[in-house]
Parts: sequence; structure tokens; C-alpha cells
Amino acid sequence: MRCPSFARAALIGAGLAAIAAAAGAPDAGANGRPPATTNVRFRPGDEQEIFLPVTFGLLKSTDDGASFRWVCEATVGYGGTFDPDYAVDGAGDIYATTFEGLRVSRDGGCTFETIGGVLDEEKFVSEVEIGPDGRVWAATSTGGGPNDVYVSADGSEFVSAGLPQEKAWWLSVRTTPADPMRVYVSGFLPDDTTTDPLALLRRSIDGGQTWEELPVDQFAFIDRRDLYLVGVSPTDADVLFARVVGAVEPAGDALYRSGDGGLNWTRVAEFGDAISSFLIRTDGQTVIAASTNGCPGDAEPDLKGCVRISHDGGVEWQLAAEQPRLACLGERSDGTLFGCGANWEPDNFALGSSTDGETWDKVFRFSETTGPLDCPAETQQAECAALTWPTLCVMFGICDDLDASVGGPDAGEPSDGGDGGGCCRVGGGTTDASWVPGLLVVLFGLVWRSRARARDRIRSRK
Repeated sequence: MRCPSFARAALIGAGLAAIAAAAGAPDAGANGRPPATTNVRFRPGDEQEIFLPVTFGLLKSTDDGASFRWVCEATVGYGGTFDPDYAVDGAGDIYATTFEGLRVSRDGGCTFETIGGVLDEEKFVSEVEIGPDGRVWAATSTGGGPNDVYVSADGSEFVSAGLPQEKAWWLSVRTTPADPMRVYVSGFLPDDTTTDPLALLRRSIDGGQTWEELPVDQFAFIDRRDLYLVGVSPTDADVLFARVVGAVEPAGDALYRSGDGGLNWTRVAEFGDAISSFLIRTDGQTVIAASTNGCPGDAEPDLKGCVRISHDGGVEWQLAAEQPRLACLGERSDGTLFGCGANWEPDNFALGSSTDGETWDKVFRFSETTGPLDCPAETQQAECAALTWPTLCVMFGICDDLDASVGGPDAGEPSDGGDGGGCCRVGGGTTDASWVPGLLVVLFGLVWRSRARARDRIRSRK
């Protein structure tokens, strides 16, 4: 049986963590977060390929979610609590934002390299967006500046889009298939001895050749001035949405809608915590927004998420039939919706699918991970996976011991011949798995230092 082995590994890990703490070892909390999905991306023109960013790297499926293989953080080029923003183009190139520039993989995830040029290792790239015309947009938020928005026609050579800022940070870039020439950008100007904090909003109607400043005085800020654009309608370039961070007491976000290209805004929904996912469907009328905790006023906000749906382009909103903890939303070209849920309770799926956003079905859980991404021995991914996959394999209950194979045809196969879900699979057994996330945090702490050493070794080879 697989579950007893998983429990044994977890308890051993907890014991080792206690010993390390008693001995005065450095904090082993690592990034301090349980394993979770953070986003979902698709390769245009290939409905079989799904990319699933997670708090411990990147998962990739080439068979419509039937199996997922893991890419570690060191391969992508980041670590800690940071979650990169990803974009995938039709050629399969994977772009990832990091504190050390914009990075790209052109071999399916085995190696990532820094783009260089104006997006070198000195730049913190906060967001990447591939427009409907294929151009790649990137915004920077380097502390102390200067910052700018950059654009590339080929994904290799980037140039300034004409928004240089000495002190401000650019936070989000949004384009729309409704008008390839329409581009929206938001940012933040921190306060100092000469200026007050200020949200920034810009619009271009000529593909980034010129920009106009849009008003921000209609947003009801409290303490912060963080303004993120979350989506532009795919059928009407004048309809766009923004979230204002911390605009709902005590720590929730407010959702705003504009129907005239950002000149006027209406507050259309409020959430009890951060808006974690947002989607405008291809029909332009169905809009979904969600947070991972309950709605404001919910009597049990910690037991579910808050999912709101609009069927009139985001004017009126109502609660969805089900309230999973959606950390991401995406619509594939065939109209299938995908969402990031809580891998354990209450959702029991790391990735779910839906036809309408009202109800959700499990697609994948972490215990069903097939193994690390198969890559040539000399690649960053192969070295990183050899060092870290065996421990992850045990932690997720995929294999029984630290001798798990790496990248072979049997990597990650469940030892009990089951469906990969073990005793915690959806609908399987009655075992309460609510204790798993906490123990996994402990285990991640134990292996983090070895993984950090692995990152240092890999980076030294660049």
C-alpha cells in the first residue's frame, strides 16, 4: 500500500525538522507554502499541451492532461516564494519572468536562458504577454528603477515601447484579439520625499507607438495604490477590467469594469481576499472572477473559495453553483475551462475542468505526477531532477522510497497499481488528508537547502 509509506515519510521528515530546529539549524521553512497550482497556460494551435505553473516549479502535459511531468525551479531560473508569469507561443517557446530578466525555453522546458539585451539579468520582469499579432510584451518592476515596457516581434530582440520611468514600476500589460493595436498598461509610482504614491494607467491605440494617460481618480484606494489590469474583452477592445489591491476591508480586492477604453470605471464586485483568477470567455459575455477564500460576509470563508460569474459582459454578477478555491482560470481554444484548485481539501483537484464555470471535475492531482520532464543528461533539467525528484516523489506518495527512478518509462508509476491518487484520490477511501499540506511544508523545508545547492551548481554552468 502506498499511503502508509507516504505517512511514514512525512513523519520522518517532521522528526528531522524538529531535530534540526533543536540543534539551532537555519530556518528550514523554505518558501513556507504548501504545494499548489498558480496558473495555467496553453500552447496555441495544440490542444494537447497544457502548462501548469506550481509553487515548486512547472508541470507540463503533452496529452491533454492525462499525464504531467515536472520542471524544477532551478531549470526555469528562480527560487523562493516567487511565482513567475509564463507565456507560451505557437512554436512552443516558453517565456518566464524572473528577478534576473526574462527567460525562455526553446526546447520544451529542458533548458531556459535569459533573453539578454534590454531584459538582462539586472531587470526584474514582472509580466509577459503574447499579443494576438504574435508580438511579445514584457514589463519591468526593478526596485529603484529605471523601468519600462518592452516589445519584441520575434521573441528575441526587445526594444522599448516608449514608457520609461525612473521611479515607477510597471505591473501589468494586456492586449486583445478584438484589436491587435490596442494595448493597456498599469503601474505604480511609490512615494518618496517629493511625491505621493500613485497608480498609473496607459493606453495605446496604435500598437505601442504612442501612449495616452488614463485617469485613476475613480478607483477607491485605501492604503495601497496597486492597480492590476486583469483582462480585456476578446470581442470589444473598450471593455476591460482591473483589480485594486486591498480596496476591501480588511484585506480584500475590488474588481472594476470600464466600457469606454479606461476613461470611466465602475466597481462591480468585491472579494474577501486577493482576486486570484479572472477570465473573459471568448464570447465576450461570460466573465468569471474568483478568490481562494470565501466571499465577504461568508460565515465559513476558510472552507471554500469565492467564485462570481457574469453573463452580460461583467456588469451584473452572481455566485457560481460551486465555490472551489480557484487560483487560476484559463479557456482553451476548444472552449474547455481549466482552473487551479486546492489539491487536497476542499477541492481535491490541483487542476480541474469545466464547461460553464459553474461546476468542476478533477483533471489532475499532484500524486498523479508522472515524473520529471525527460531531458538530455547535460541539460539543466536533468541535473536538477536527479537531485530533487526522488524526494518529491516520496513526498507526494508517488513512490515508496528515495530510490525512485528519474525520467525513465516507469518514473512516478504508483506502486499499488492504482490510478495515481492513492488513498487521497478524489472519491477514493475515507482517509482525511487535511494534514498533508502542513507536513509537506515541513518536508519542503528539509529539502530546500539541497535544492538551493543544486541551483547554485546549475547556474555556475551557464
